[in-house]
Amino acid sequence: MKSIAMFIAIIPLICLIACILLYGLNRKNYHNLLNELKKENVLPVFYSYHSSVGFFGAPVMAYLFLRIKNNKKIFFINEGNDIYNFPNKKNNKHLINGIIPFYYTFLTGLGFTCILCFIGLMIKLQTAFIS
Repeated sequence: MKSIAMFIAIIPLICLIACILLYGLNRKNYHNLLNELKKENVLPVFYSYHSSVGFFGAPVMAYLFLRIKNNKKIFFINEGNDIYNFPNKKNNKHLINGIIPFYYTFLTGLGFTCILCFIGLMIKLQTAFIS
């Protein structure tokens, strides 16, 4: 059980390091996408804020780009908005595909962090009620 917990504890760290590397490798493409998107569209405040905070806002913006690419509903943006045509312009689909690994690596790390918090909470509750 202890080795499983250690494995679950190490995965978020590995995912964080991988996210930093993926962001660093794709930073130029990421900023090109943001500049093109901001040039053609007005972003809601939520996405505008996250687009300006760099690495810490990149997961939210990657979510936005992935939803736009898949033509799915996005929070705070109406379905008929021109932003949904963004991937079809220029080379944007190719640039969005470069951001997808960053997004899924972030989600994997977040998921294992939640699992780790849940395990810690269960251990804390077990010791509180058994003692």
